[in-house]
Amino acid sequence: MGLGSQIKNTFSKIWNNPVWSNVIAAIIFAAVALSWAKITNHSWQDIYNFMITSLTFKLPVYIFLSAVGFYFIIKKNFQVFQKRKNPLWDEQIGNYIFKDLYNILLTETFPVRTIGMQMTGHFPPTDNFLTLFRVYYIALNKGFGIEDNIEDGGYLYSVFAPRMVGYGLVDVYQKPDNNLPGVTDAAYKTSELGHGFHSSLDKIILADKLKQHKIKKGG
Repeated sequence: MGLGSQIKNTFSKIWNNPVWSNVIAAIIFAAVALSWAKITNHSWQDIYNFMITSLTFKLPVYIFLSAVGFYFIIKKNFQVFQKRKNPLWDEQIGNYIFKDLYNILLTETFPVRTIGMQMTGHFPPTDNFLTLFRVYYIALNKGFGIEDNIEDGGYLYSVFAPRMVGYGLVDVYQKPDNNLPGVTDAAYKTSELGHGFHSSLDKIILADKLKQHKIKKGG
């Protein structure tokens, strides 16, 4: 007799034993309930009531467990499929996919201290570019030139904005110099791609907040 047949016969004897079959069933039901609680937001009372109600039907235990297991598999695969097909992460932002640009800005910093910072005693920000894009977004929407001041020692104008031009999130244009007639200076403004990226970013952040709220409420 092969090893597989021995295992099968041993399991069959244990399962047909009235004592051990009840123990095994209790363990299986506990595992199902725990998995159910992890995957869904149902309360323990809801899970208990459903399982007790289901057991009142004249169905073999293996059919009931198979149905529950099939439900979990379908639900989990549907969640994974939804996550992989999230259109926000796959959205094209210029030369980048949103997910790739998001990760680049999330990990990149450029704490360069400009001459203006040295003169005014400012130190460069150590925040990642993703955070700084949100911080400077309103100022860039209005258009930001060399004569504009937000008391950052010139970091936005001299460092951050030119860097964002490289990612396509900011456009550079010529703005008339108020002190020198006929002379223009470089100025920066949020590009259409920048607006699109910021809009998607807000949706991602909102979805994450709603998810955290849902988890806390369920807990």
